[in-house]
Amino acid sequence: MIRTESEKLNVYGDESGEYYNLSADPREFQNLIGDGGSADRVTALRDRLDRWQSDTAVKGAKERIVSKTIA
Repeated sequence: MIRTESEKLNVYGDESGEYYNLSADPREFQNLIGDGGSADRVTALRDRLDRWQSDTAVKGAKERIVSKTIA
């Protein structure tokens, strides 16, 4: 998950995840992940998240992917 003051991106392994415009939708009711107008922002946030994960990775640690749980 990566969050800015106005956006939030949740990523679930290989699934598409969730993207919210927190300025317009602070309660996160409208997932914009599939909205074509949000594609550039989703890509930018995903790149930033991937860069952070790479920069902070512990050498020798094994990656573990946890699937999204549905309540």
